[in-house]
Amino acid sequence: MRFFTIACAALLSLGATPSEAADKTPLYAVVINHEEQYSIWPEGRALPRGWQAEGQTCTEKACLAYIREVWTDMRPMALEKNIEVLRKLYE
Repeated sequence: MRFFTIACAALLSLGATPSEAADKTPLYAVVINHEEQYSIWPEGRALPRGWQAEGQTCTEKACLAYIREVWTDMRPMALEKNIEVLRKLYE
């Protein structure tokens, strides 16, 4: 929120109206790959190969806060599957 306030104040000092200042805040999409790893990507830009939009679009700070909430296991999906296979072998 602090970044948004500073960005808006900077735009207002250049003569922008409050609504124009809010419109200049860059938005990002939360993206996820096939390994269930998360990242953010500027809204409106084509996604890199292997990534798809997860559904959240918001400010950078809000996107990163969302990712911190939902991405609790940083291990790639392939590693998780291999660990599960090994567990079954050694049970």
